Amino acid sequence: MRNPLVTFLNFVAPIVFGVLILVITFTAAQIQLQFYLPIIGIMAINSNIENNMLAKLILCLLALILFAVPAFRNYQRFYPTAMKFLVFIEQKQLESSLQTFSEAERKSLNIEMNWKDYQHKYIEKLNNLVKQQPNVPSQMEFADTSWGRGLFALRIESTGHWQQYEVVEAEATMQFDFTDRQGQSIMLMLYNTLVPSATDTVQASLKDIYISWTKVVQLTFKSTIQIAPGRHLQLDDTIALTKIRFFPTIRISDTIYLVKKACVPGCSGDELIPIAYAHYMGI
Repeated sequence: MRNPLVTFLNFVAPIVFGVLILVITFTAAQIQLQFYLPIIGIMAINSNIENNMLAKLILCLLALILFAVPAFRNYQRFYPTAMKFLVFIEQKQLESSLQTFSEAERKSLNIEMNWKDYQHKYIEKLNNLVKQQPNVPSQMEFADTSWGRGLFALRIESTGHWQQYEVVEAEATMQFDFTDRQGQSIMLMLYNTLVPSATDTVQASLKDIYISWTKVVQLTFKSTIQIAPGRHLQLDDTIALTKIRFFPTIRISDTIYLVKKACVPGCSGDELIPIAYAHYMGI
């Protein structure tokens, strides 16, 4: 991740200078501009613009160019390529993380409003799946207080179209530690690899850039549990939702992990059920 202060100054500077230029333009009674443009050697163009109206027109044009910088900036280089995170399934904090999305966004993303019972049933499904495997320790069971550590790696590329980016690689690795009454710890690994889909391509609009300053990124992952070396269980595909703020600096909110309602035992439908969230460290 780039230095947050440097990124902040990089993003804010064009807007600040544009505002200052407009303030000077509309408050100064008389404006004279002098241009000095070196060409080669001792040759240069030196010109004075004494026409007040023309000078103000040039300054307004310069301000507009500065205001246009965010719309044509390549944001690809500002996003991190690897982030450490903590992952939780506790419902109270999961509900808090969901507040990152407005009610309208939650509806447009098809997130089930009454998701808590479904999340509980899905966690039970995971536990039953693990317990069905031979020689699995009894303490290897997800609970509301379970949490883990993880690393998220990704690679974003510009498609060449205006403010359009594609997530070409993404992987989230999570480690959960379960402890028995004797204090012995057993590790469970959860791997999430990107499943290519249309939502991997993110298109920003002028509204996103100048008004909301945010964009929601939706990725689909193939999830696998490793309960022991060489022993893997294929899980349901997981959908990850993350809201990214790109002004006045890059800020990545908690990622919400969800599954389709049809993945919950005894249920059907394409509504999304939140099951966990990841909180990034150092973002």
